Amino acid sequence: MAQQKGMVHVTGAKDLVEALSHLSTRTGSILATAIRDALRPVVGPMRQQVLRVVKNDNKSSKHWSVSETDYKTRVKKNGKTVRTRSSAELIRAVQADPKYLGKKKFRQNFAKEGSLQEAGDTGMLAKSISVKAKAKRARITGSIGGKTIRQSQKAAKGWLGPADDEMVGLSRWLRKPIVIKATRYAHLVNNGHRVVIRKKVVGRVRATPFLEPVLASHQMGIASRVESRLRAEISKALAGKGKP
Repeated sequence: MAQQKGMVHVTGAKDLVEALSHLSTRTGSILATAIRDALRPVVGPMRQQVLRVVKNDNKSSKHWSVSETDYKTRVKKNGKTVRTRSSAELIRAVQADPKYLGKKKFRQNFAKEGSLQEAGDTGMLAKSISVKAKAKRARITGSIGGKTIRQSQKAAKGWLGPADDEMVGLSRWLRKPIVIKATRYAHLVNNGHRVVIRKKVVGRVRATPFLEPVLASHQMGIASRVESRLRAEISKALAGKGKP
């Protein structure tokens, strides 16, 4: 098994995948399920690693301002113009659905005193660690009677890392509500980054890796679980073939 930046490539089970392909037309989706199940036990250790390298003080503040016009716009490749929500719109959104404020105690604090949790102290990165896996899209090999025939490509990939979950918190620099999404800053935590204020570099935050070290330490266990699942699926398919 090889891994890079949270993506897992299983390379040691080729014979098992090939054997399964002779027994099942769903080899890719079975492999994706095997990878997903093999990665799930690593979610906890990776969350713990994030909490070790990122010091959260769980700060909150009720000193912030909102505006109806501080949204940003951009033009997509297809020419369509999209915009972010303004800080005032974000506050209305969390008032309508407090789940965007994160943990229960922070939802309660917001309801009680209007305080917002500060970005950088939300624990969002650790909370968002999750697993994704998908099979490589089946290849179209032809059609029979107008029905498209697809063949599994016997390949799948898995990811372990931050998800696209969103919450609303307070920007330390702008002192206004912003959307916090772990996928936007996880690489900055993992790889380190420069601190730029008003286009001037004022410092550097050191790298605090949490992706590669955790995956590397669990590499053998992940590969073993994938292979065990594939063997179980092969045995199941063989038993089904033997039924009258």
